[in-house]
Amino acid sequence: MQLQDSTSSCTLSPIPTPCPTSLILLVHGLNNTPAVFDDLLQASPELAERSVLLTLKGHGSSLDHKLAATDWLSDIQCAEQELLRSCPDSQLNVISYSVGGLAVLTYLRESPSQFSRLLFIAPALSTSIISLPLRLFTPLAALHLSLPSLAPEHIRAHSHTPLAYYRALFALQDSLVTGSNPLIDIEASVCVALNPNDQLVDQTEVLQYFTQWKADTYQYITLPATRAPYGHLVVERESYTEASWQSVVHSVEHCLE
Repeated sequence: MQLQDSTSSCTLSPIPTPCPTSLILLVHGLNNTPAVFDDLLQASPELAERSVLLTLKGHGSSLDHKLAATDWLSDIQCAEQELLRSCPDSQLNVISYSVGGLAVLTYLRESPSQFSRLLFIAPALSTSIISLPLRLFTPLAALHLSLPSLAPEHIRAHSHTPLAYYRALFALQDSLVTGSNPLIDIEASVCVALNPNDQLVDQTEVLQYFTQWKADTYQYITLPATRAPYGHLVVERESYTEASWQSVVHSVEHCLE
């Protein structure tokens, strides 16, 4: 999957000044906004002061029915370059959620990266059988069709998700299986956080994939079961008991120490 021109622009929140010792790039999921990380950053000021939020293409004020998977890879490339340009001496870390994790992982396969610590929260590298109807509908993306979003309203970018976004999701998943590039030997520390009750992410496939990585460190974190009716893990305070939420925040902070 070839990256687009590295001169493309991306939408980032302000980069902290002065530059901290380490920066954290946060990459949201499908039809989410960066607000998906709000509760986490509010619970951890130490993370918040080092964080830069990336808004993936198609997740701003308007829909993009022509969106391609490479658009998201270019966003991550652009973000990394911007952070390196602004804070060349800062360590770069990433927290990614759902499809954001899938995009980050695909980017790492396609391009050398200077990311040092990687936290993948419910990465959508492989989705369960409930996503099969969506895959079957993706050829209709050319008709600019959309489906109602099931994501909680306060974290979703749009009320409907264009089929083009699902087409991009499945293109990224397929590239991990059929891509010609070998799995790179990353030197970053890797944490993978999953919820056993997640109905969307195929956790067996995800863990099998990550165990192929030759990383300095690799850690699997089982997050507490959420109380939210939404079938996909969402890292927000109201979905957990207070004790469970503190456990989630501690786990995230520990991965990025």
